[in-house]
Amino acid sequence: MPQAKPCEKCGRDYYPLRRGYCHRCDMQRRARYGYQCSFVDAAPVRQHVAALGAAGIGLRRLAQLSGVSRSALTCLVNGRSERGSGPNKRVSAATAQAILAIEVPGVAHRGVADGQLVDAIGTVRRAQSLVAYGYQRSYIAARLGISPGNATRLFDPATLRVLARTARKVEELFDELQATPGSSKRARNDGKRNGWEVPLAWDDDELDRFTVVVSDDVGDAAASAEAAELDFAELYDELRYLGFNDADIARREGIQLDSLYRRLLRSGGSADAAAGSPPAA
Repeated sequence: MPQAKPCEKCGRDYYPLRRGYCHRCDMQRRARYGYQCSFVDAAPVRQHVAALGAAGIGLRRLAQLSGVSRSALTCLVNGRSERGSGPNKRVSAATAQAILAIEVPGVAHRGVADGQLVDAIGTVRRAQSLVAYGYQRSYIAARLGISPGNATRLFDPATLRVLARTARKVEELFDELQATPGSSKRARNDGKRNGWEVPLAWDDDELDRFTVVVSDDVGDAAASAEAAELDFAELYDELRYLGFNDADIARREGIQLDSLYRRLLRSGGSADAAAGSPPAA
């Protein structure tokens, strides 16, 4: 056990805490100089980590983005099993600031690791729009550094997942070319034949979205519920067009198949849906 030493200020024998002062003198020094604790509550930081995780940014990716070690993140979220301790109650202000600086991405591919699979809907829409705007598929593939054979999936509405790095490349190319029409008439005819929209027909916040936002101006609860059912029917049609089956759609929405068919029936679908048979795609 360490030996007691005299305080540098008051002279009392005390186990020194900071700079050789006893506890009382150290607290007086802190008050005099406006000392601020370098640790903060860990709960808000832990909630932010959970929100990032829900958006697809795991601890490994968060460590890369924030510069905080993965072990520190593990202690923050899970605690230290070898010591039998729970999640940290406090973290350093620097660690909290580094973690909270990472924004929760509205679109998964903008934040997750390169090799992670993400929804392909926005990527496919962007690639199709560039074709409709006059850019040949071979040109788009070359700009992305992808072989023409592998690039075929980027224009296929049945494609459900792509790598995050591919989604980012397509988004960057789309942002670069969306204001400048391509010169290929054949590509424009290809897009027109497939019913693909040009870039200017899309709002930026709609490209990666499955659902249509219900207006907050809907007057009463009945009208709001009816609008929600109509939006669900649009979502269902789009997901079926993209290649999802009924079981996949029900799983994405967190409902049972029977509930899926009942909702479609309420929105004007086939009466066969209520009996349990899937409606026409």
